[in-house]
Amino acid sequence: MHVCKFCGSESLIKRGFVRDKQRYFCKLCKRHHVMGDDREKYPEQVRLTAIILYLEGCGFRRIARILREIFRIKVHYQLVIHWIKQAGVKLEKREEKRQALTIPVLELDELYTYVQKKQIKSEYGLLLLETGCVLVHLKSGTEARKL
Repeated sequence: MHVCKFCGSESLIKRGFVRDKQRYFCKLCKRHHVMGDDREKYPEQVRLTAIILYLEGCGFRRIARILREIFRIKVHYQLVIHWIKQAGVKLEKREEKRQALTIPVLELDELYTYVQKKQIKSEYGLLLLETGCVLVHLKSGTEARKL
């Protein structure tokens, strides 16, 4: 018997086909799913390389082209954007858990001007300090006042 992907229940009902695969409905959690996951999985090394290239200043499309050449895997640039956003969210959660680092003086004038000039709504970056590495979440416009 099949089990639900989400809750592990065995109370499944067949509900048609999707992409030539049987679709199931779980009575317990009220969710649909298809058995098997045919999405392409990318190795962690590919994701880390994409993040490193992003931190080095490469654009998303360029990162996708470089990954295609290095790993011989077709990677879409929007997937690279998704990986970088995921990494930023993970770092932000980890930083929230850590104690707040007090920095006596920090000048971000050039960085702030760049963000305002480019009209960037939100972007993540790592700031390297003598005391360590700090995650910086840059916001512009009305969001900048919340910082």
